[in-house]
Amino acid sequence: MKLLFAYILIPASFLGIYLFRLNSVRYTLHQGDRVQITGTISDQPKIYRNQQGIIVGEFSFFVSAGQDLQYGDKVQVVGTAKSSGRYWNIEEPVVEKINTSQSLVVAYILRERIASFYNKVLPVKHAALLSGIVLGTKSSLDFSFFDALRNTGTLHVVVASGTNISLFAGSVLSILAGWLKRRWAIAVTVVLVWLYILVIGWQPPIVRAGAMASVAFLAQGTGREGSSIRALVLTAVLMLFVQPLWLFDLGFQLSFLATAGVILLGGRIVEKIGEVRGIRGLPKVIQSDLGTSLGAQIAVDPLIFWKFGSISWSAPLVNPLVLWTIPPIMAGGMVLGVIGGISEVGKIGVMGGLGRILAWFLWLPLEYFIRIVELFG
Repeated sequence: MKLLFAYILIPASFLGIYLFRLNSVRYTLHQGDRVQITGTISDQPKIYRNQQGIIVGEFSFFVSAGQDLQYGDKVQVVGTAKSSGRYWNIEEPVVEKINTSQSLVVAYILRERIASFYNKVLPVKHAALLSGIVLGTKSSLDFSFFDALRNTGTLHVVVASGTNISLFAGSVLSILAGWLKRRWAIAVTVVLVWLYILVIGWQPPIVRAGAMASVAFLAQGTGREGSSIRALVLTAVLMLFVQPLWLFDLGFQLSFLATAGVILLGGRIVEKIGEVRGIRGLPKVIQSDLGTSLGAQIAVDPLIFWKFGSISWSAPLVNPLVLWTIPPIMAGGMVLGVIGGISEVGKIGVMGGLGRILAWFLWLPLEYFIRIVELFG
């Protein structure tokens, strides 16, 4: 009877509640329907000559480039719906700005200041790569390097994504576990994850991934792998109750799989590669990063193949070669971002000097990443 309750009745109840919530939030739109939506602009408007592209939730639309709209504005939009891939396009939109979220504006300004500081202390290509990995801004990447990232299947890491959060958290935990007691290592890891989220702004995909990783790793404090997986699944289920449409969001799916891969496969891979001649001589930090990266990559590759129909021939080779650099780049980029934020806002010269010293150390993994991607791309 207990098995019936645990494995049939509880999942069936969750499924019923989820379907009810999904039906209550799903848009039943058709081509040409007249719509009125109210929401917050979820990304900085993209300027295209005399127009700017705006995204509000599941809707996108174009308005005049001169209209005063920015990231964080709450707007009401009236127009005609037209289906177009990921978003519903709104044609002939009439937009009214209701108010501006000051916290989101501050987060955006901080990201811009940090990106500006990266450009001051690093070469252009290295600064653009660091901004992509840490802040999620791809606009400053040059076309040839962007194509190389796409050809090698590494474009997914040049974005402040849930996958990167999982890699960062898993690697930091592996490293700290060698220095601290397990529970202290987990606690410090969770704090560092949320400090990173605070620095780059409360972007929904990042917050979701941070919540998943935090709950899963805190559950590891019990010492049982099963507890972490159950906590991860429960966190994902609760998130889907809040926003059922996240189930169809690729970022949500990748965050879940990457975190599961780190938990289930990361530790096992670290043990195995420690037995491989030529690898066991590498520093433990690199072994931990490599194991964590491979665990996440193995977990997300089937979904990437299913969604996009193919995986680059070089991706299975290039990803293990470069993914281990992501955690140290993220950690160093986060510290450099804090230094840059203080330097840019407070105009403190000594912080700029400190940032240049740290940037020199960051240049090494960034240069390695660029050389490998360009070699195979």
